[in-house]
Amino acid sequence: MVVIRGIGNGAAGIRRRNVASCWATLREAREASVAEIARAVGLSRPTTQPIMRQLAARGLAIPLPSFSEGPGRPGERYAFAPRATRMGCLVMERVGIVTYGRVDLSSVVTAVRTINVADQDRDPGWRSAALDLLTGEALDVLVVAMPGLVTGEGDVVRVNAAPSWAGFNLRELLNLDPTLQLGAENHVNVAALAESRVGAGSGLGNQIYLHIAQGLKAGIVIDGELLRGASFAAGEGPNLAHPAWSFDPTESNAALLVDRLVGLVAAPLAQMIGTIDPELIVLGGPGADHGGPKLRKQLAAAVGAHLAARAEPEIRLGELGAEAALLGAAIRAVELGSAAILDGEAVAPQPPTIERTPS
Repeated sequence: MVVIRGIGNGAAGIRRRNVASCWATLREAREASVAEIARAVGLSRPTTQPIMRQLAARGLAIPLPSFSEGPGRPGERYAFAPRATRMGCLVMERVGIVTYGRVDLSSVVTAVRTINVADQDRDPGWRSAALDLLTGEALDVLVVAMPGLVTGEGDVVRVNAAPSWAGFNLRELLNLDPTLQLGAENHVNVAALAESRVGAGSGLGNQIYLHIAQGLKAGIVIDGELLRGASFAAGEGPNLAHPAWSFDPTESNAALLVDRLVGLVAAPLAQMIGTIDPELIVLGGPGADHGGPKLRKQLAAAVGAHLAARAEPEIRLGELGAEAALLGAAIRAVELGSAAILDGEAVAPQPPTIERTPS
């Protein structure tokens, strides 16, 4: 389903939304005639035809040979141009893995490459890996997902794994082209976005994504959109990084591991639930992978005991695994890319997919 949020009223705003609707309809159909697009968006053919010609002139649609729809003038037909905007997503993880992939306007991620960074201080390692992965890439849009606090425009507020980055913009840190449109997000936030759109939380507007790794980090989705907070620190509460944290992914005793995780997670999660009142909690990260269904069940009971005024919360295990952050970054890249080519109109991306080249 096409979702479009307009940015203005009046004749100009209506026209922008009509253009966005025609573009999004062609994206879904991949190939369609002017008459088919007009019927789908509820516009007249005389209104739709110049819109499609405008999209073709801008490289956002590909004219196809005319065809006969019956008596009269041959009908115009167009194909979608998924690579009209060159987009990429770069994910830097605290454990030292840096992943890059190209993404097109159909939300397909290709040419995925990964570099493992050995340095304990991620500053030189992240920087070197990013430069290697981005060399030769001519991009219009790049979304960077990373640990720590970062603004949507790429200003680094704080990142514990690379403290020297604070106060700098990713554009200068990664030697990015000044004309490139840059977007940035916390890596847990983009994982939360992906799980809410196409994963375990699909279809639910208010949810918490709890990432269990070296500590607890949360991504919060309200009415389908990320909650970043006034200082981009939503989900970074002090109780989520308890000093006694000692989750060990190599723990061989599954029962002890789950008990340990429940003891660490239940109280801070109950506080978040009592504050935000979400429809769903999604568990992700290595802790959720190791704890599995047993962790989900025991955690729901333990959190329910903290929340005397309500029933046990709905808790699900994440469905996207280690690819959640890359998929979330792809969603954000398509949001930025489509808004740029459609004069600011926000069209919901299609569900992203990752096409990996067989090794």
